[in-house]
Amino acid sequence: MLLYALLGCVKPSPALETGARIDSGETGTFDTGEPSLCGAWSGVRGPGTAWSLAPTEAYVAQWGWTGSGTATVTEVSGELVIVELIAHYEGEEGYFDLRRGDTWRCDGAAAWWVRSDVSSSGESGGSHIGSAAVRTFEPGWLVRPATAEVGASWADNFTVTTTFDGGEPSVGAASCVSTVAEEAVRAVEAGDVLARHVSVECTGVGVDSVWLRENGGFVEDDDLQLVAYRP
Repeated sequence: MLLYALLGCVKPSPALETGARIDSGETGTFDTGEPSLCGAWSGVRGPGTAWSLAPTEAYVAQWGWTGSGTATVTEVSGELVIVELIAHYEGEEGYFDLRRGDTWRCDGAAAWWVRSDVSSSGESGGSHIGSAAVRTFEPGWLVRPATAEVGASWADNFTVTTTFDGGEPSVGAASCVSTVAEEAVRAVEAGDVLARHVSVECTGVGVDSVWLRENGGFVEDDDLQLVAYRP
């Protein structure tokens, strides 16, 4: 979700060598652990919950970067959950490393996105590349619903404050409408995963639509796909 053009037009791609893998042909037969802290569609169980992600074929074809990394729930404090992504990408032009920390506020409506800290560093065409940005969303952006019945929709209106490389903050208004558009089996590296498509349309902020798995959270978007999940 946005900030990736700033950081080399890429999305972080976490990888995880251990964890519950979904075998090809199965659609939901791995241990999902205890009930999620942020709703059944977030996948968050507690500190240590992790996702392995890899770039989609479409992403690699468009940008020429391949890579992997790890997305891990590093902290749970009251209603706040921090998910940290660390990724490494390589291509013909060079490489870059990316780190991102997302803060979610969890309540009865599930997970609200309230802050994102992103930084990157690498080399492209013999030149150093890198940048950093912080965004906050007030009062929050509902990105993982408590329930996700097909046909359900919700609207968010919030303020986005963005700071690039420690400069002056930029403040703007944003409005998003999210709809659970369909349910389908997605063929990702983790296997065949039954997921629901949350289509998102926004003004004032960039966003990707996402496929979510009940009890497991993220499955796929335009740039990333699930490789493995560890509750």
